[in-house]
Amino acid sequence: MLSGLWLWYREKEDVQCYTKCMATVEGILGMPLSSLCSAVCGQDLDCITRKIDGMKGLDEYLIQAKEVPTLKKCEYFCNHLTACKAFRYLPRNSFCFLYSEHGHVKEDISDSSFYIKYCISCSMKSTKNAKGPDDEIQTVWEVPSFKECENDCFKSYRCVVVHFDGKRCFKFNSKVEPIMKTGINFSAKICVMPPEYDGK
Repeated sequence: MLSGLWLWYREKEDVQCYTKCMATVEGILGMPLSSLCSAVCGQDLDCITRKIDGMKGLDEYLIQAKEVPTLKKCEYFCNHLTACKAFRYLPRNSFCFLYSEHGHVKEDISDSSFYIKYCISCSMKSTKNAKGPDDEIQTVWEVPSFKECENDCFKSYRCVVVHFDGKRCFKFNSKVEPIMKTGINFSAKICVMPPEYDGK
């Protein structure tokens, strides 16, 4: 049943995908499974938020408004929705507003909280005829292609490097230097913060 869920949700829009997926998975398994839905909806979990006092998002960028019990829950929904770039939370009525852009204006409501989201951007950089050191290997599994080996690493929070020997994918959870080896493909995950993030 879950394989069918994967195929169905891959075709859906990111704005609604995560919410629908979580509800469907919870109905099937009896519990939400955010990691599955994040993979299904093509979302990046490596996001941080920054508060901007006295502001609210622009109405034209509003993509969703919903009642949620806490600020943390509002942040959770934004961080797990690719289309969400900012959010606002009103504790007086427990309302969460999700926005598609960072644009904002001054807010008259004193307890309104506005946050901008920044997500780490990751990609896989491959090297032919190279492998990682054997004593650093964490996990090994069979995959049909180098591309699938890379994709599995890309979706895994812990995976940093993989190499593929034609049948098996070898995962490394820390950065390792490639060692020359004919017939093996090596790939490292490279992640950077967006250029608009200044670290403050």
